[in-house]
Amino acid sequence: MQQQGWTSPAKLGLWGVSAGGIAAGRAMTEQPELFGAVVFSSAALDMVSAEREPYGPTNVPEFGTVRREADFKALLAMSTYHHIRDGAAYPAVLITHGMSDPRVALWNSTKTAARLQAASRSGQPVWLWVDDQLGHSLGHTRAQELRGLALVQGFFRAQLGLVPR
Repeated sequence: MQQQGWTSPAKLGLWGVSAGGIAAGRAMTEQPELFGAVVFSSAALDMVSAEREPYGPTNVPEFGTVRREADFKALLAMSTYHHIRDGAAYPAVLITHGMSDPRVALWNSTKTAARLQAASRSGQPVWLWVDDQLGHSLGHTRAQELRGLALVQGFFRAQLGLVPR
């Protein structure tokens, strides 16, 4: 994209929601230099442990089980948490999660935020925002949804230089 003049990494944001966090997370861990900011919202970030979540067994037909070697290898390959490298220069990261999320356990977000904070050498922020009233796109008001969207958009605008810091 930069070679074609569309944008530069400093202006490129990436947002992964729910299972979309798998692709976004692996893109960030594989090539963190490509992004100025990354947001994960109720994202599946630890696929190796996902099966042990309350909703986890329902995902086995789609993603596989750690009990089968081939599936375990695939789950490990797609697990953002397991690919965070010490000393990597990660972009600014915002991780959002709802306490009432029945599909992705909160610990996906909390442990990934802690791991990124400890590992990154970029000096960019790694923030965790937990809302006690939000779920997984379920059971919240339009106002609550818009508040979360404003947070994400504000983060991107500030981190990508679209507004003065």
